[in-house]
Amino acid sequence: MNAIVGLYDKIYSHYRLVNFILTLGLDNWWRRKTVDYIKKISHSTICDICCGSGDFTKILITKFKKAETTGVDANSNMLEIAKKRIKNANFINSYISEIPLTNDSFDIVTVSFATRNIFFSDDFLKSITEIKRILKEDGVFISLETTLPDNPISSFLVRIYLNISIGLINLILPESSKSYSFLRSSIKAFKVSDFADKIKPYFKSIEIKVLFPGVVALCIARKN
Repeated sequence: MNAIVGLYDKIYSHYRLVNFILTLGLDNWWRRKTVDYIKKISHSTICDICCGSGDFTKILITKFKKAETTGVDANSNMLEIAKKRIKNANFINSYISEIPLTNDSFDIVTVSFATRNIFFSDDFLKSITEIKRILKEDGVFISLETTLPDNPISSFLVRIYLNISIGLINLILPESSKSYSFLRSSIKAFKVSDFADKIKPYFKSIEIKVLFPGVVALCIARKN
């Protein structure tokens, strides 16, 4: 996980803009669709892990004013941006494999567009165990992430788009090429169904919701 977190040191200042461009402006729309599912869950405490510069944390704060919201991220540069943007949330600089929070603290734990970092890290098991530990009984873990489509034609088109778009970004920002190349390779390799299968032993139930246009999905897992 340390190596993955370090990749963001090269891109933290422009990551939000590049993410907006790569998703054709749909990233915040997908986050707001996630909020629709959170509204169905009774909650007073929310933890947004891998919160980065706070895009989803800010939406959570705006939509759920009565909830106590905490953002956690291991990259201090990105977390400083979040702190400047959002004044009414708690922020913790920590790896999610060792979150300094008490057991059974949160009704909901969220992660948006960083599930791949968890999935491909050496600390996967530790991270999932920590997420489960800080969730209250019957609490819900909600992941929003890109997913490679099952349809071979759609999958091919996604790969072409990633090669072209991130190839151009690497030409414009050569100092960030290692970071965005990891982003491209992890998107190509990640399927939400694989993630769901991997966390299934740790949760009572898992539901997958694929969002328009089929390249992003929610994974909703309820604690035992």
